Amino acid sequence: MSTTRQARAHARSADSQPAPPPDLAPGTRIDEVIEAAERLFVRGYRRSSVRDLAAELGIRVSSLYYYFPSKDAILETIIRRHLEDIRDLARSVVARGTAGGWPYREILRTLIAESVLFLIRDRRAAEISATQTRELPEAVQEQLKPPLKEYEYTYIDVIRRGIEAGEFIETDPFMAAYIIFGAQVRLSAWYDPEGRLSPEEVARIYSTLLTRAIARNPDDPAFAPPQG
Repeated sequence: MSTTRQARAHARSADSQPAPPPDLAPGTRIDEVIEAAERLFVRGYRRSSVRDLAAELGIRVSSLYYYFPSKDAILETIIRRHLEDIRDLARSVVARGTAGGWPYREILRTLIAESVLFLIRDRRAAEISATQTRELPEAVQEQLKPPLKEYEYTYIDVIRRGIEAGEFIETDPFMAAYIIFGAQVRLSAWYDPEGRLSPEEVARIYSTLLTRAIARNPDDPAFAPPQG
């Protein structure tokens, strides 16, 4: 297709987009709908209705359909965004570590620390992902598995390479990775932002203790248990 025809096709597509509903609150955007949905869904997806969400946003129920065709579509978007973001974070850590020539223990420790910080920042979506995915149709659940599996494989591959390099003890990399995931998965359920530990302190404790657990030389000063 020529550039002119592409431009015309784009213009027709733009012209065909419906205008935002007139009763939308000023500045309402998809992110605001998602944030409001997270506040409701974290208390229970089934207990939260589209009417509740519209009331939270101060708009009519019909206006929500400008953004999403159904409540399930909102839940799917929350979970998909969360899983894709944490997958991309993990890929970024490994890319930085590989480019910088970091030892695998440092890549793993950074991977755990940054994952924990992300899970704390995005704790509503993390909790929804951990507890509400089953509310979606099975076909949609299957579509959400790839980013989660890619995130998990990033850990497994780092651990496997660390074992091969002699930095980690001989162990099953899948089991080691899933022990780490088990420690992370309900972080969102117990972490209190008003509590005595900051997100950075929690990330430091998690990353040091979990990396030290499989380190070939746990007495290395780099793996000293965190104090305080």
